Amino acid sequence: MRTSAAAALAFAGGVLCGVLVAPRKGEPARARAGGEEAAEARRLAAAVETLRRENRGLREALEREDAASAEAAPASPGEARDGGGVPAPSPARPRKGPALAFPAHEAALAKGDWSAAGASLARLMPLLAEAAEVAHGRRPMRAALWGDIVAALGPVYTLAVEVELAGVPWSSPSVLVNLVHATLEEAGRPLDERQAAALHAVATRFVEEEARRLAGYREATPAFRRRLELVRAGDRLFAELEPHLTVDQRAVLWPPGVRGVVALDVFSGSGNWDEHIERLPHRGAEDLPDRAFELLAREGGLRADLAPLLRPWLVDWAGGLPPAVVASAPSGPAAGDVKMERSDLVLLVAERQLALLEALLASAPLEPGERERLRALDRVYVPGLRAGG
Repeated sequence: MRTSAAAALAFAGGVLCGVLVAPRKGEPARARAGGEEAAEARRLAAAVETLRRENRGLREALEREDAASAEAAPASPGEARDGGGVPAPSPARPRKGPALAFPAHEAALAKGDWSAAGASLARLMPLLAEAAEVAHGRRPMRAALWGDIVAALGPVYTLAVEVELAGVPWSSPSVLVNLVHATLEEAGRPLDERQAAALHAVATRFVEEEARRLAGYREATPAFRRRLELVRAGDRLFAELEPHLTVDQRAVLWPPGVRGVVALDVFSGSGNWDEHIERLPHRGAEDLPDRAFELLAREGGLRADLAPLLRPWLVDWAGGLPPAVVASAPSGPAAGDVKMERSDLVLLVAERQLALLEALLASAPLEPGERERLRALDRVYVPGLRAGG
């Protein structure tokens, strides 16, 4: 049975939700109230739903194909399948495979159309830079921007589904480095042979590291540790790839305003927060431990009578948070929208959250069901002052 495509779908969905919602907060009230804006919002909603339907159909088709393949004996190259089956016809237009080969992932990576995804990302990155400008209030809202972003995400969304269903995680270094290669090629800033070899060597090492990391996890390993380590690995991968790129190539991947913003920085580990990030509203340092317990009670199923017992852990957690999330209101490109928060800040919050979760799992008087739910918690909660403090 193939890997679920949920993570891949969430990648595109996370970018989409962040950029569709956040920049609108910086628009003048008169623009938000206009009929043109309302019509654009309805059109966008329809476009997003169409994209979701198309990809549900793709997912179902690939799952049917997978089930049929499991029942049929493997065919020799160039031959019909056992039982008289006929090989599937070639697609209407050539699909360009990945430029950089990884033997263990070869079949899965070959499922995708890398030139289409690269062309889409080459179009998408300037659009995300424009969205950042709108979010900062540095340029007016362009009505067609969100529709352009939706259209640019389509082939990326499709590639994500195809690769995930074929058994390779969308977050795999083999996927990410091929996205870099394809995007730069389609943007007219291709890697030369020396650069391609260097990037391939870096990604190969990270693929091996990923295999060791995954093999080291146990049933009791918290899901949030896995999530955080995935984000860290993605950040380190791109940090090692970047020095091999020219200034012009870096500008394609990281145009002004997108780097270090969770919903906009596609070429970073922060893309792995996707739908796993949420704001934790609070009214100040003294209020934060109580709000955190409410969250743990809701998401972790903790008993209400644990509140006084867990308070010392929660006070310690709150005391170690970055001042920006305790003493001031959210200050990202679109204030208050957690998807537009700074990725370095989110990472610091995530590290504190993991330390808290693991301390509770190790020492708190939890019942088995509570312990199980805390281990399954897979979302980072970024504190932010409520309006008015």
